Amino acid sequence: MKKIAVCIAMNWDFIPRDFFLSYEGMRATTERTGEYYMELHIARSAWIDVMRDACAQSAISANPDYILWLDADQTYPHDTVLRLIKHVDDGKMVVCGITADRMRRMNNIAAFGGPAGVHNITETFPVNRGLQRIEISGFGGVMTHPDVFKKLEYPYFQMSWLEGEDGEKYKHGEDVSFYRHCRDAGIECWCDTDLHFGHLSQRIIQVYQ
Repeated sequence: MKKIAVCIAMNWDFIPRDFFLSYEGMRATTERTGEYYMELHIARSAWIDVMRDACAQSAISANPDYILWLDADQTYPHDTVLRLIKHVDDGKMVVCGITADRMRRMNNIAAFGGPAGVHNITETFPVNRGLQRIEISGFGGVMTHPDVFKKLEYPYFQMSWLEGEDGEKYKHGEDVSFYRHCRDAGIECWCDTDLHFGHLSQRIIQVYQ
């Protein structure tokens, strides 16, 4: 059977119920085929980029056929893994689905450029239009071919600074750093715009006065 290394960067002491249920749904759906099995790789740190890099190193050492990146504050359709595997088998090195932004309930696809070096393209990015080229997305629900990490230099996710159009330097997250490395290495990144992920949000409820 083919091995899927599942990477989860998480410094919590618990996982949300809805994430657990969606993960178990994905695992059961995937492993029921008899062709794949999923192996967990979890890292804990105060820093998200350190956790991502630790997960990557752990996954690479396991010699997997695929590397799947999940975030524990998201939910995923049960067929997520099989759909992403198909895209990788078709030659895509990095492929994701659509994640909802917690604040605006819109997608989190972005592109390089603009005053801060990165800008959101929610208003113009086509959703429910099949496979689309992207430059940047979040990193929950992303599948990478293991060979991606043979083409990139370590560290893969270290937060870095990008120069904006105004000449100023702006610090961006670990996901932007990864996608910048992919761009510089000539690795195309893709999004299955028909594959939608939920984003969990905790809220404080107070007594009504």
